[in-house]
Amino acid sequence: MAKRKVTKEESEIILLSLQGLTEIGQSITEAFETLNAAEDNKKLKKIFTLIINKIKKENSIPANVMYSFGILSKIEETILESSTSARNAIESIIELRNMTNKFEKNIIGIFAMPILIILGTLKGMVFVQPKMIGMATFVENLVKAQKGIKPEIEIEWWMTNENIIYVDIAFYVVLFGTIFSIFLYKYYKKNNLKLIYKKFKTKAYDDIPIIFTIMSNLKGSGLSGVKIMELMKEQEKNKTLKKMYSEIEIEMKNGKDGGIYHIFEKYNFPKDILNLLKSAEISNNLWERLPKIIKYAENINKTRNDILNKVLSKPILFLSYAFLGYPLISVVLTGIGVMGIMTSLM
Repeated sequence: MAKRKVTKEESEIILLSLQGLTEIGQSITEAFETLNAAEDNKKLKKIFTLIINKIKKENSIPANVMYSFGILSKIEETILESSTSARNAIESIIELRNMTNKFEKNIIGIFAMPILIILGTLKGMVFVQPKMIGMATFVENLVKAQKGIKPEIEIEWWMTNENIIYVDIAFYVVLFGTIFSIFLYKYYKKNNLKLIYKKFKTKAYDDIPIIFTIMSNLKGSGLSGVKIMELMKEQEKNKTLKKMYSEIEIEMKNGKDGGIYHIFEKYNFPKDILNLLKSAEISNNLWERLPKIIKYAENINKTRNDILNKVLSKPILFLSYAFLGYPLISVVLTGIGVMGIMTSLM
């Protein structure tokens, strides 16, 4: 095992570089030699040199060496090692990495800006309130000193000392509510993913292409269903998926190489996907149909995310801007009222 390993970001850059170099006909070894000649980073240059030496002088398998330096995961190592085309294998690996977390990214894209606007507005109201009260009090005292009467300056409810505390409380409710929701989602995603699949079907469609693409790629490498599940179980960090792969592995060890429909049903996968799996199992061609199921799931996932974005994004953003507009208008109107009184004193 290599002592030095690349970071996740470095791994992605290296794979993209390898993709480009293999597309123009270079082998993995030649590609690393090209990268080594152009690299200025001392750490990466040292790693590239070690990789080249292990492949050329020690006759090590490129995929094994790349795994030892953290460029590939165990599953990715198997995909590359078993493939007859390094270019196609690297493309598949990059495609798999790009599949992750579309649902979460979409949700962040929808809610991040509105939440920031609301938090900024609430904190701005708390910051501005004493200044507005101070200005109104100054003018009232000035008029009273000059004319002996105390004018009534209309101010919004949130500008009073009694009510501004509720605005401050609202800020922390929104802030900690958002943080709590994120941690709650992450907790269930890690420990009880099937509940997430039940409540958020789009997340299930998000993960299905990843799971089935890995299965299909490993099957294309000539591995048995049992070996595929064993590898996926070893590599998987999510407790729910790890348990699911273990159950599928047991089914396959019992001779049911395609008998996995009821396990996916147990983990709350969408009914249309379950029907496709059941049909494939009945016709005894699950592995041949996986690419079509993957394509179907990708299309449904894209459609559901697009709908989610169209239905929620603009309305929520509009409401957040409307929320921002309320205190801004309040400040302007109060300022106009104060200026009117000041003008009358001149």
